[in-house]
Amino acid sequence: MKNAILFTGGTGMVGKEAVPFLADICQQRGRTLYVLVRGADEESCMKRLVSVTGSLPECVRVLCGDVTANPTRDSVCGIPMSVLKGMQGSIERVINCAASTDFFGPETVEVNGKGTVNACILADTIECKNLI
Repeated sequence: MKNAILFTGGTGMVGKEAVPFLADICQQRGRTLYVLVRGADEESCMKRLVSVTGSLPECVRVLCGDVTANPTRDSVCGIPMSVLKGMQGSIERVINCAASTDFFGPETVEVNGKGTVNACILADTIECKNLI
């Protein structure tokens, strides 16, 4: 049963407002909210997320990764394939809000272009047909 949402860009301009809102809805409805966050490990990713969003309900799961990471046989967006296989068929939609708002910075094409392509690959990998 598809009862989870995967959100990218959770620590960004849109994410800091959207993640707490979605988390509350997911908590009320018994759903899981996965949030992709850049960082070295799960603890640092969770600290980074909480530092911009505030405390979050138990339904939130942090995925350490990066939308700009090149997809490989072993991972997509830096998320190990073993984790992604466990998510297959359970994600109702992927919401891609990972972006660079510095339109003249060097990371703009990397995040806004390549990151969007990789978010599409991520959605396909977890068998999710709803990508926003």
